[in-house]
Amino acid sequence: MSYMNWQQITAVSPQLTLKNDANANGRYSIGIGSKYYATIDGRMLIATKENIGGLLEVSVGDYVNVLFEASDGTKSTYECIIGDVKGADAPNDWGHYDGKGVVEIIYHSYTPPDGYDSVNNPVSAGNNPWGKGKVLRVTIVGNYYDN
Repeated sequence: MSYMNWQQITAVSPQLTLKNDANANGRYSIGIGSKYYATIDGRMLIATKENIGGLLEVSVGDYVNVLFEASDGTKSTYECIIGDVKGADAPNDWGHYDGKGVVEIIYHSYTPPDGYDSVNNPVSAGNNPWGKGKVLRVTIVGNYYDN
């Protein structure tokens, strides 16, 4: 896992189009509580490579289910939406960190509102909503623009 700041997306792009449309139509929200990640249609925003490992092509706006195995062996499926695709900043076919960072959680902002638990701020260590583990599978299950 690694993190990005959704509010930094300002250049004309599929990412900005998705962000603006979701905001304008009340489909965007922030997963506040102990976390501060961005959601669209209740799905956590993530960033991946456009062609994950050379095996799966995804686009901004794709609904995906991510099968994740925690370090204790527990498997969970997370409902997500592709909010950004990784380019030259993730040179490995699988993503960041020599391919070990397949999924990047998209946070609303690196500057949470007053009262937010700063210990869990995405800038600080340990604010990974899924915990330690690995992505086992990403499956496309639809697209934002089909709804």
